[in-house]
Amino acid sequence: MTIELGTLRKVKIREVWPVEPADFTPWLAEHIDLLGDELGLDIDPESLKTVQTEVQVGSYSADIVAEDSSGKKIVIENQYGRTDHDHLGKLLTYAAGVGASTIIWISETIDEPHQKAIEFLNSSTTDDLNLFLVQIEAWRIGDSIPAPKFNVVERPNEWSRTVKGASSSSAASGNLAMFKFEFWRKVREVGITRHSSIHWLNPYKEHWQLLPSVKRKFAAVVMAVGSKGHSEYGDSVLVSYQFWPKENGKASPDKTLFDALETHRVEIEHALGMDLEWIRGDGKGYSAVRAVKPGDYRDESQHDELAIWLVDTAAKFFQVFPKYDTAQRT
Repeated sequence: MTIELGTLRKVKIREVWPVEPADFTPWLAEHIDLLGDELGLDIDPESLKTVQTEVQVGSYSADIVAEDSSGKKIVIENQYGRTDHDHLGKLLTYAAGVGASTIIWISETIDEPHQKAIEFLNSSTTDDLNLFLVQIEAWRIGDSIPAPKFNVVERPNEWSRTVKGASSSSAASGNLAMFKFEFWRKVREVGITRHSSIHWLNPYKEHWQLLPSVKRKFAAVVMAVGSKGHSEYGDSVLVSYQFWPKENGKASPDKTLFDALETHRVEIEHALGMDLEWIRGDGKGYSAVRAVKPGDYRDESQHDELAIWLVDTAAKFFQVFPKYDTAQRT
């Protein structure tokens, strides 16, 4: 049997995007989900509140500034050629100016001293600041159109930060942080294995995980863990289809979207094969439809069972809810 294969060929960046500010930066702003997938970040364009280019910061301008669904700022600095001290300084200046939590430096060629600098900053700063160093490439297969390739050279070391946070805070708080990190790592591992089409985020130490919305303006699938004394459900894990309606850029108590969905309650619960909790949240800026399973995420012996339930339930939510959430289809 003869197998024909194409030839992979690297393309010069300027053949694809001739000018960085005029071509590459606008392209990246429109395709920021590609970068988000590679970095394991929730920066899908549908879940971003804003993606701005050439944002004025004092006498300088940042290439891209974005705000994710949790309200945290992301600043991106793009650079053709080799990394240099000038762009490193500008990047930190932009981040300070906009109050960014995530800093992303993209360049053609990464010099080792700058890689070491980002590595040092990631190991020395708090977990409120995350730095990524990314190499951009373009490739063709035969005569195909060029495809971008992001190579992540440096990323935050969340595990070391979690351990550091545990030693610098109370033992109870630190242990909870490590329990959450380890559990979400298991969830991501199980999710990638069982439902690879869903974008499973990198683990971190919050009690919740916001999965990219199913291309809905004001809704998302959320996974969370709870424990006695810290949750109305006690020791449990849960999945929510959650609404955050907006009006003039601010949270709105409007329940139109939730009420429209609830008219299909019987069909939805039948399709999912489970009873759900419908939380209207009167007077509040959110509503939710929720499934809950008792269990202790801190108990490693329960990790497999709870992780499988979480990812399978989240996958069902992704499959079922968009069929009935017609008010938000784009």
